[in-house]
Amino acid sequence: IVAVFQPHRYTRTQALFKDFLTAFYDADVLILTDIYPAGEDRIEGVEAKALFEGLREYGHKDVTYLGDKKEIVEYLLRIISPGDLVITLGAGDIWQVSDELVSRLS
Repeated sequence: IVAVFQPHRYTRTQALFKDFLTAFYDADVLILTDIYPAGEDRIEGVEAKALFEGLREYGHKDVTYLGDKKEIVEYLLRIISPGDLVITLGAGDIWQVSDELVSRLS
């Protein structure tokens, strides 16, 4: 299982930060990208890189931070194999990664 997660909103990421640290243990690979703000202003200290560090500290076996969606697609093309399940998670524009990945694999 390869999970690609885009946190949604700074307030939600702040409120659920500790929950996110253990939510992805079942994913073999976790790719984390920037928070989708959905119109919210940044909150100091609430950022995807802090979540990335927390996930590593909590022992996720394979977590990668990539801020650019094109980088994510290129990375996925390098690491996935037939039979892998790639799941994009988020309420922002992360769907673009799955669309581009399917297009590139077709």
